Amino acid sequence: PHNNKATIFWSFCFTCSNLILFCYSGRRKNTYIREILMSQRDPIATGVITWLGTNQTRKGFSRPRQRLIFRADGIKGDRYRGFTRNLSGHDGPYIRRSGLEKRDVVVNHRPITGAEETELEAATRDIGQPVLPGMLRENVIFLLKWNMHEISFSTLPPRSLIVIGKKRGLILETTEENSPCDGVARPYAEHYGEKSLLPSFIKHLQHRRGQMIRVFSAGTAFVGDPVEVYWPV
Repeated sequence: PHNNKATIFWSFCFTCSNLILFCYSGRRKNTYIREILMSQRDPIATGVITWLGTNQTRKGFSRPRQRLIFRADGIKGDRYRGFTRNLSGHDGPYIRRSGLEKRDVVVNHRPITGAEETELEAATRDIGQPVLPGMLRENVIFLLKWNMHEISFSTLPPRSLIVIGKKRGLILETTEENSPCDGVARPYAEHYGEKSLLPSFIKHLQHRRGQMIRVFSAGTAFVGDPVEVYWPV
């Protein structure tokens, strides 16, 4: 959309659709989720949640948590929760293509950030300094075992499903590969007191910073919860 009225209208539609999913309870919700998963074959990856965190400010690292509550519009207590957001300097390419301006309201397709542990370990080896949990301002870190080759968490296609928990009630949906930026690299370099780490961080976190994510089916996640990843429905 090229105007705020259209954006707000579609944001309202998106909000309503998420609230309908959120209001499913008991047998209806479980039946709906089973029907979605039955359209898939085996998961393309299985694993576990190894870390959870939230962001209260625009700067710094994510704070660790043992439990996160996922609502239709994002994570309870996280500053990036919301059905809409304002365009910022980080959206430069999108602003140039869309004709929108900074601070215009758009649908928030990225209230949650996820990362994968083996990708962070690979980045640590290449950079030479640890990429610790929370340094990417992520909310969730997964440890995944892939059932196929030539795929990674960061390169998953949009709308891939991440099913969490023994009851499989919480489902997240990928929306876009996340990319490293100066806003994340600078605190990392400052943490180690080495400005030279800034370009190295950005270089070696390419296709390793994980995914932007939204909530497909609301629920609660704990550190240690099992995870299944499926192709887009």
